[in-house]
Amino acid sequence: MGVLAESMNCKGVRTLGRGRQRNAVIDMVRIIFSMIILGYHFYGNGKKHFLGGYMGVEVFCVLAGFLFFREYDQKRVAELEMDQRFIYLKAHTGKRFWRFFGYSFIGYIMVFVVRYVWTNYNIISAKAFFDVMVRDIWELLLVTMGGFNQNSVTANKVIWTVSSMFLMEFFILGLLAIYEKKYLYFWMPASVLCMCGWYINDRQGSQYIFQGLTTVGNIRVYIAMCFGIGSYFLYKKLASLEFRRFGAILLTIAEGLCYAWCIYTTFRAGGGGLWLFCLCLAAGIAIAITFSEKSYSSIFAKGNKMTDQFGEFSLCIYIVQASVLEYFMRTYGHEDALWERKFEFLGVTILVTFIYMLFVKGIYSSAPKIIGKIKDSVMIT
Repeated sequence: MGVLAESMNCKGVRTLGRGRQRNAVIDMVRIIFSMIILGYHFYGNGKKHFLGGYMGVEVFCVLAGFLFFREYDQKRVAELEMDQRFIYLKAHTGKRFWRFFGYSFIGYIMVFVVRYVWTNYNIISAKAFFDVMVRDIWELLLVTMGGFNQNSVTANKVIWTVSSMFLMEFFILGLLAIYEKKYLYFWMPASVLCMCGWYINDRQGSQYIFQGLTTVGNIRVYIAMCFGIGSYFLYKKLASLEFRRFGAILLTIAEGLCYAWCIYTTFRAGGGGLWLFCLCLAAGIAIAITFSEKSYSSIFAKGNKMTDQFGEFSLCIYIVQASVLEYFMRTYGHEDALWERKFEFLGVTILVTFIYMLFVKGIYSSAPKIIGKIKDSVMIT
């Protein structure tokens, strides 16, 4: 661990060194956009404030595309034999599934309790329970956005993003394992162009709607992740260059303007696909600059133990918000009542998020020991 350090060589060329594992700017971006999405859902899905807040999801998807492709590239998966590539795909997909599963499973239980137990003051019948489980089991298995939702909103309505990210990450990595160069340099840009055109001109309904071979949400996430992969190539180019002070200042301005554009987009009325994809482009540029550490943001925004928790907190508050909102809507009903209790809602959401985050961390830290004891008790080793 360490702090960011700036050095200047004899030519006045600026270089940065970084000892911290996490990027504080990215963690701050995560928390900002998670709060914007929270505001969008709270204010009647953008009817009052954060009119384009739903587009904040794209920032996380662009970042996810950047991160999983960075890992793919840094582990030199393309240089492995085909069998080894599929071993990597299996291991990576399994790791992602278990990470998402724990969070979404506990989030689902919270929504279930609020919807069917707490606010209704009765336990649903066995028949009704199994009817619900037949529909929701696919949400728990993270594949609901493959069409298992049958055009309906998921129980935990924000989990569509987690399901789509899991499915599209698996889909893209599979294509990379088989056809890396063909996919990166032709099929990916060609598919993004076609899908963007379809989304802008011929899309029908929300992200939950099944059209053709998959849901609208999967297509949204796929496009954003491809922008994230493109962002990684820009990052590598920037990281390989040396910039003078003026160049670093220009990069800092570009980085700030791109993030500002993303935030501005979430505050304006939904402008359809054109605004959505401009946000993906801006987010990709900003993320590339941030990770390159060639701008001054990497010096001024120094990470610490608190910012290191922002990434985890943003995921937790994203998943928890549905259960808290469900409770408030069932208790107070109309949007004006929610507006009057906005600080109460925010305070309860943050409190529940902290409890949820600590609980999930405890589950993940103790899971290996529990699984080991179960194996010892049922299997002969």
